[in-house]
Amino acid sequence: MTGRNRAIWAVAVGLFVSILAGGCQQEQANQDKQARLVAAQNLQLHEELDECRTRVRTLAENHAKAMDRRDQELAQCRARNKALQNDLREGVAERVKDVTDAVITENAALREKIRELLAEIEKLRADDG
Repeated sequence: MTGRNRAIWAVAVGLFVSILAGGCQQEQANQDKQARLVAAQNLQLHEELDECRTRVRTLAENHAKAMDRRDQELAQCRARNKALQNDLREGVAERVKDVTDAVITENAALREKIRELLAEIEKLRADDG
């Protein structure tokens, strides 16, 4: 090889090495950018996950409170229902007693009236006879 060929060859090899090195640096820069992008997305996803967890926790707490209120309301309704049933039973029993007492009193008065009328009939028969 001549000196000139060597020089061309050396320049070509140098150019190739610099292009190769430049390409590696560019590739490294792209990888760094991609890594930063992935890290940013990862951070954003973690923040969204934390927000979702907070929302789920809040919803669970609200649901638990609503269920407690519903259970309390149900217990109150059952107590009120039982009280109304007892009042109804007592009211019916009292009314039946009142009616029964009135009927017994009226029956006693009617029996007395029947006795009086029978005695009067007997007296009238005795006076006729």
